[in-house]
Amino acid sequence: MLLPMIGISDEHVELANTVRRWAQSHCPPALARSYLDGNAAALPPFWDQLPDLGWLDLDFPELAVVVEELGRAMAPGPFVPTAIASRVLGRSLSEPAAVAFAGDVVLGGAGASLI
Repeated sequence: MLLPMIGISDEHVELANTVRRWAQSHCPPALARSYLDGNAAALPPFWDQLPDLGWLDLDFPELAVVVEELGRAMAPGPFVPTAIASRVLGRSLSEPAAVAFAGDVVLGGAGASLI
C-alpha cells in the first residue's frame, strides 16, 4: 500500500493512492519535462479529465492530498489556482462572482463590484 505524507484518515490514504496511480499513468516524467522545455502555457493532455474526477470540487483537506500527489508526479498545469477558483465560484452561485489571481483581467468581472 502506498502511503501519502498527508493521510488524515483512511479515506485520505485511499484518495492519495488513487491520485498516485492516476498520476503514474497520466503524468510520466517526460510530460513534466516537455512543459519545462516547451510551452508551459498550454494545458496538459489530461486536463479535461480533472472535472470528471471531481478533484476540482474537493474540500481543503482532500484537496491537500490531491495537490501533494500531483506535486509528487510533477503534473503540469494550473491545478491549484483552478481548484481554488472552482471552490470560490461554487460557493457564489447565488450572486455574480469572479476570481483573479494577478493582473488586471477578471473573468466574469462585469458582474463584480470593487471592494
